[in-house]
Amino acid sequence: MAVQGNRLPQIEPSDPLYIHPSDSPGQTLVTNIFNGENYDSWKRSVVIALSARHKVAFIDGTCSNPGSASPLYTLWQRNNAMVLSWLLNSLTENIRNSVLYFETASELWKDLEERFGRSNKARLFQVQKDVSCLSQGDMDIAGYYTKAKQLWDESKAVSRMPNCTCGKCECEVNKKLHNYTEEQKLISYGPQQQLYCNQGQYPYDGSLPIHKPSLFTACPRGKAMAS
Repeated sequence: MAVQGNRLPQIEPSDPLYIHPSDSPGQTLVTNIFNGENYDSWKRSVVIALSARHKVAFIDGTCSNPGSASPLYTLWQRNNAMVLSWLLNSLTENIRNSVLYFETASELWKDLEERFGRSNKARLFQVQKDVSCLSQGDMDIAGYYTKAKQLWDESKAVSRMPNCTCGKCECEVNKKLHNYTEEQKLISYGPQQQLYCNQGQYPYDGSLPIHKPSLFTACPRGKAMAS
């Protein structure tokens, strides 16, 4: 961005302070309104939506108030109010009323994170329970696989398994953690695949790890064939 004398600053479209002509306070940021449950899923949807608008800096605090003396202050106020409105529109009435008087989007976001983000352990327990109890029931194999993947993706998001980011690690800990996660998937998902084989619904000989259903084709002899 460029600031010249008393002129209005020129804002690039990729700048967090840029407001697109189609942006308005009445817009709905996400389709799933947060009602106090599934916070991590809602949070991810909001972050993705804000990323598309280059506004994540307003909730993580990196685009802070420049001060009333700054020529960017008015732009910051407008953007902050816009993001605040989007977040409020994404909450149910009860939750919205509890955060209505925060002055900045980052303060509102921090409050939600402190109140609902800390319930991850309870949610993780429930997700892992759902994974262990998951069965095909009336679902076809594609539906079952989709549900299993959804639960595992949610479990990964909630558990926040640590990764090495030092750039100097030589023990391949990230690869080991990934392999461990895949093994856990195999433990819970593999037996169900074998059940499909026994029932003649999903031919599988138990010799392969987890794969998407499209990787297999039926074999007349009841064996699994990679497609």
